[in-house]
Amino acid sequence: MRSSTPGFCLDLASSNGTKTLIDGYALYQTTIRVSGGELPTNSGGKDYLHRKLDCAVINFVHSSREENDEASFDTVRGVFMEGERLYPTSGFRKQTHIQIRVRNPAMIKGVFRVPDDHFSSV
Repeated sequence: MRSSTPGFCLDLASSNGTKTLIDGYALYQTTIRVSGGELPTNSGGKDYLHRKLDCAVINFVHSSREENDEASFDTVRGVFMEGERLYPTSGFRKQTHIQIRVRNPAMIKGVFRVPDDHFSSV
């Protein structure tokens, strides 16, 4: 039976994943301050579509693990709540999506293409 797990995943939808990122941010912030640099910023409107800080923190976490001979993450998974609310006070948004970044190619079990006619224009 084939495994459908993402391997060793930095899952940003879990408490362990978010703690890893919080701790990574604190260390990254200190490292940048000591080196005299400036933290990148997220930008791009209320949904922060340009996530330079988030990217830098995640890359820093990966680098720190490698430098400390800790296991590398195979994948990273994040949930992005974006766009307008579906209705007043809704916790759901029109453009919510999940992104998975595969860092270890051994985790890729197959590739397929979705035909264009399977996408709606809505």
